[in-house]
Amino acid sequence: MKKGLFSILASALLVVGCQNYDDQFDNLETQINALASVVAGLSQVQSDISALSNTVASLQTSVASSATGDAALADGLADLATSVAAVQESTASAASSADVQAITDAVSANQADLAELLANSSVFSGDVNITSPATLAAFKAMGSSLAIVNGNVNIATTADMVHADVQAVVDEILTVTKDFKYTSHASAYTETTFNKLSGVVTLTLKQGGGYKAQTLASATNIILDDTWKSTVLIVDFRALTSVTNLNNESQASGYLKFDKATEMHLTKLALYPGSLNLQVKKGGVVDLSAFDDLNAAGTAVGSSFAFSIDGPASVALSTVSDGTITLANVGTATISGFIGNTVVGTGVDNLTVTGAVSIDLTNATDLASVNITGAKDSDPVTLAAMTAAQTLANVGPAITLNSGDLITATIAGFTGAISSGVAQTNLETLTISANTGTNGLTVSGNNDLTSLVVTGATIGDVSVTNNTDLETVTFDHTTSVATASKAAIVTITGNTNLTNLVWSADDVKTLAVTGNTALAVVNFAGLKDMGTSASGAITVKTNALVASSFKDAFDATAASGAVQADTGAFVTGSGMASMKIFLTAVLASSTSDVAVYFDTLELVSTQASAGAVYTENSSYTNSVTGNTSNAYAYQTAQVLASGPTVRESKTYQATVAFNALHAPLAGANGEGFTMVYGGVSKLFSYTTADTSLTGLINTINTATDYGTGITLTAALDGDHRSLQTIVYTDSSGAAASAGCCAVAEPPRWRVRCFAVLFGL
Repeated sequence: MKKGLFSILASALLVVGCQNYDDQFDNLETQINALASVVAGLSQVQSDISALSNTVASLQTSVASSATGDAALADGLADLATSVAAVQESTASAASSADVQAITDAVSANQADLAELLANSSVFSGDVNITSPATLAAFKAMGSSLAIVNGNVNIATTADMVHADVQAVVDEILTVTKDFKYTSHASAYTETTFNKLSGVVTLTLKQGGGYKAQTLASATNIILDDTWKSTVLIVDFRALTSVTNLNNESQASGYLKFDKATEMHLTKLALYPGSLNLQVKKGGVVDLSAFDDLNAAGTAVGSSFAFSIDGPASVALSTVSDGTITLANVGTATISGFIGNTVVGTGVDNLTVTGAVSIDLTNATDLASVNITGAKDSDPVTLAAMTAAQTLANVGPAITLNSGDLITATIAGFTGAISSGVAQTNLETLTISANTGTNGLTVSGNNDLTSLVVTGATIGDVSVTNNTDLETVTFDHTTSVATASKAAIVTITGNTNLTNLVWSADDVKTLAVTGNTALAVVNFAGLKDMGTSASGAITVKTNALVASSFKDAFDATAASGAVQADTGAFVTGSGMASMKIFLTAVLASSTSDVAVYFDTLELVSTQASAGAVYTENSSYTNSVTGNTSNAYAYQTAQVLASGPTVRESKTYQATVAFNALHAPLAGANGEGFTMVYGGVSKLFSYTTADTSLTGLINTINTATDYGTGITLTAALDGDHRSLQTIVYTDSSGAAASAGCCAVAEPPRWRVRCFAVLFGL
């Protein structure tokens, strides 16, 4: 089938040339629609063939096991089986509607042959209706002649029926060509088993106790009533290979839930044609040994596949490739080879997923152990449709742990961001070797965490905070960040029992190691620089880093504008010196903030002058604020403007008239002057309403005609002069005086114009 269909599709695609696109695309759409019609018709006829094949096989089994036997029927069924197989084989080469119609006609002919064969054979033709003790006795007397019922079976028990007789009749019925319905009158009535039944169209059962049909190989519909589901302890269809609908009565197809059943056997069932939703009692057994997602053609159904399971002690799935798998109340779940979405719900205790592309742990609040190996999406259809940004983001599933019962977690493969938050109050061991792309790691509030391992991992930013039982940790992963980030942001704070920190990953632009009140030893030997970042923010303080002594050397005062030297020597076993290479690189950037402190200096000695003897400073108080002696490295960032502020100032002076007391005189209406700047021309003049010089000055000072970058300032302060009177004694000895006021030029006023460009 696939070869024929693909040949049509290939032909359809090849018709698209370089001209007449509209016509060609219309033609292509027509061919695709025709192809869809062929596929739909073929799918239906395949289902019909499968049902017919199963019925014939069931009849052969029934005839072979019958006590009397029927040679003619056996021969006829053998011929019919051969014919059906040939029709089924022909579907592989169907490539047109005509081919599908021919196959449909052949199936109809085979169905007619089967009906005729049964009508002429020693089978029971007609319906079996047992609704009273009398009808029960009558059909019981027929014995093995009920092996094949070419009709319907309806059994409805009553209180006065002997169950042994009911079971005897049911055991005689091997194949039913139509429907079999069994209805118990009460939940306490003895459970009936249907373990001799091999084939039926529709099986509808209602009873207490359980549902067992251990040899039933095929059915179109199986409907199990759940009115008395609290009494149903087992559901057993272990030989079932083909079924279209399997469900509780009044529920959607595939919905089969019995929350008190300890066993559910669907051992030979491969693909279920639709969503399958199963439930048993927690800790029970669900046997799905043959389960997969392959259709009749042997190809995977794809992303439409949906499977949910609730209750069993264990689930292991390795033959389902895509779609959605939902787990709840599963003791141990193991999933591999699955590129769809795994949804983990409440009640799942232990989880192992290998090759996880998408995983939802939002409701996985009961996990005790988890082992996830992530993978990038490898679905060819999805990959083909990805944009460049989506391809870059295809790094694997984000992992967010969310279980208060979680004790151990292992994460490997390819993943997105990894987060273990405050919900994991019992988490003891977290082991990560995953490549997170450029995503980060967050470990916060895991108060029982004693082991955090990241060996072999590739991680972006790291945040490890408030994990109060963590004592030692080594970060020997590889740093990887997005290009725009340039380097990682690292926060290690509030881990109050952390005593030893090793950080060997490179490329860190922001580092905060604070509040780890027991941290006495650090090792940053692998940290060299800030990657390509031009500035950093480094803070190491309020830990337990101790220097046994510090000798503060005398440093001559630097010249104005030069950097003040501050030299000295520490004696310490804290490992602080391992930061030297990194801090040297950071301090080379004047835009970096650095505050790296010893939390305790046990002895501080100072030098009063160059070459002088060091003297103990017994009054020194430890401080991790500012440029104190505790500072192993300290620098306040110099924030540089994006450019200098440019200002232009111009001054203009104009003479004004004044009276005999040297006060400015009012002007006449219309008198004034014009200011031109930046292409804007503005006349400033006296008005009839205000002819005072003060009014004109106010008009100038409040002008906004030139925009916000230009300020006009007018004032009567231009060309100041001092008016002096000289007092003296003339040659005759008489007192005399002389003044210059009469000849002084009038005072001048000025207007200042500022053009301002503000930088950041």
